[in-house]
Amino acid sequence: MFDKSVLDAKGEVPAPFNVEKHNFNPHQVRGEFDYDRNGNPMIKKTKTGEYVDKRGHRVSARGYKLDKDDNVVDH
Repeated sequence: MFDKSVLDAKGEVPAPFNVEKHNFNPHQVRGEFDYDRNGNPMIKKTKTGEYVDKRGHRVSARGYKLDKDDNVVDH
């Protein structure tokens, strides 16, 4: 859905897509997480240092699902 080169310096999806506009839902590119008491996603890290969601899919440090080349993908 998004090539890793278009993510901003913080690893976020670029505007205008970072807010829900133009029939884009940013939740479709996020992994599946449990949340802590403060509402923050609990992003797990594997022994090799990769971030994963609760189903074991690779994600970025911000929780976006990634393909094998670190590009953001949708569900």
